[in-house]
Amino acid sequence: PIASYTGWNLIRNATSSAGNLASLRGSYIPFARNRAARIAAGDPRPAVRERYQSVEDYLGQLKKYCDKMVQEGYLLSGDVSQVLEIQGQRVAPLFENTPAPE
Repeated sequence: PIASYTGWNLIRNATSSAGNLASLRGSYIPFARNRAARIAAGDPRPAVRERYQSVEDYLGQLKKYCDKMVQEGYLLSGDVSQVLEIQGQRVAPLFENTPAPE
């Protein structure tokens, strides 16, 4: 993954409905790009570059997952290349000008 996904959205505490659900569409909370950004933000989740050494590493792991999904009947084998192409374009900017972890 490159983010945390939830099945809900919470309303900010500053509103009169604090703690209630805003919608059931879910949230997308991206991981920091690198360790320094993660620490600066106080985010305990590993950053993208702590999870994956490169775009190729990410796509290799995604390919393994897609192959498993094909085996289990959740993804068509003909769709795997399109998933990899789209995700490759989507995540490439996360690795640009971001040093690999030490």
